Amino acid sequence: MNSKKLAFLFSACFVLVTMFFSVSAFAQDKAEVGIQFFHGTFAELKAKAASSSKPIFMDAYTSWCGPCKWMAKNVFTQEEVGKFYNESFICAKVDMEKGEGVELAKMFDVNAYPTLLYLDASGKVIHRALGARDAKDFIELGKIAADSEKNLQGLERKYKAAPGNFSVAFPYLFMLNDAGLPQLESEVDAWFSIQPKDSWIEKNNWKLLYDFIQNPESPAFQNMVSNMAAFSSRYSEDSVSGKARSVYFSSLQNAAYSDNSALWKKDSSAIVNLNLKDGKRTIAASTILKAGDDIKLALSRTMDFMKDFGSENPSELNEFAWKMFEASEDSKQLLAAESWAKKGLDLSGGDFMVHDTYANLLFKNKKNALAREEAKKAIATGLKNGQDVSATEILLKDIEMISVQKPAQKQVPKTPAKGKSGKK
Repeated sequence: MNSKKLAFLFSACFVLVTMFFSVSAFAQDKAEVGIQFFHGTFAELKAKAASSSKPIFMDAYTSWCGPCKWMAKNVFTQEEVGKFYNESFICAKVDMEKGEGVELAKMFDVNAYPTLLYLDASGKVIHRALGARDAKDFIELGKIAADSEKNLQGLERKYKAAPGNFSVAFPYLFMLNDAGLPQLESEVDAWFSIQPKDSWIEKNNWKLLYDFIQNPESPAFQNMVSNMAAFSSRYSEDSVSGKARSVYFSSLQNAAYSDNSALWKKDSSAIVNLNLKDGKRTIAASTILKAGDDIKLALSRTMDFMKDFGSENPSELNEFAWKMFEASEDSKQLLAAESWAKKGLDLSGGDFMVHDTYANLLFKNKKNALAREEAKKAIATGLKNGQDVSATEILLKDIEMISVQKPAQKQVPKTPAKGKSGKK
């Protein structure tokens, strides 16, 4: 082989080797963007945290949790999030319904998702929070968790040392609320128990009552209800009656879900006796929940509720419309639900979830051309906002499959015969 050929081959090999290492480096850099999660047992996770002198961040999730999927796709993968969390914590993702996660869910009292847990190397909780966060708030949450003066563990220590200090109590109670922990209720009641009763109307106590109390049997709440005029004069009628209404409605929901008729009647009577704004609407809404597993009754009550009260809330309209889509085969109910979804879409300014509901109802109501257009809009909106559009993409395929099967057929609505309802 002459020298020119040898030089060419050496040059080609050098280029290939350089390209290989460049591609490998690029792939490595790409893989390291975002949080690098540790894969191993909980014991191994604690050992790694101890050896690295770092606390633990654990994403406690389930496979069916939408907000969990959203964070995994749109937050954990961001470069700035990865940089902060990889440097500050040993990170792990644990499905709380599989394998070791089942026991960990019991150990850490995890019953809502996502729960974001921050642990020391021994596995003790130093901070926790409930619910999805965007990248900025998630990083800020991590900074709080890593600060022994600001995290839940630190605030609890300060609170126990000075239980009557509002500047210490409020941030502690706020963190309990943010974590969705059940001891919030008892801690708030404990706070009021050491305050003079005539001070319960004062500004700091009103703030704690307004922000944290959700139990209608709480002494502080009952004191407010007994002195509505005084509280309304000090603050505002809307804020006081609004607080009363939200607490009683929450209690009505719990009573309806648990089929506690005695509690439901008690709370309903309280709403009526207090003559709360939108009280009748609140009670009527709770009767839908009270129907329980009787789907036919729940749908009927939803129709009655919308006829009597209507709604200007896009989320409520979407919820009612989707339940009709899932459970009803009645043409009158489905057409009503279609109109609710359309109204919700207009009011929301084009929310992805409402778009999806509207598209599904149009398809179920055999308005295939309109359903196809709405499904496309829903997908475009969802992709723009980083949302999971896989279910809507399946819907679009179903719509297009029907269209392909009957390309030349023009849908002509049939006029029901006299004496028939025309219902499916």
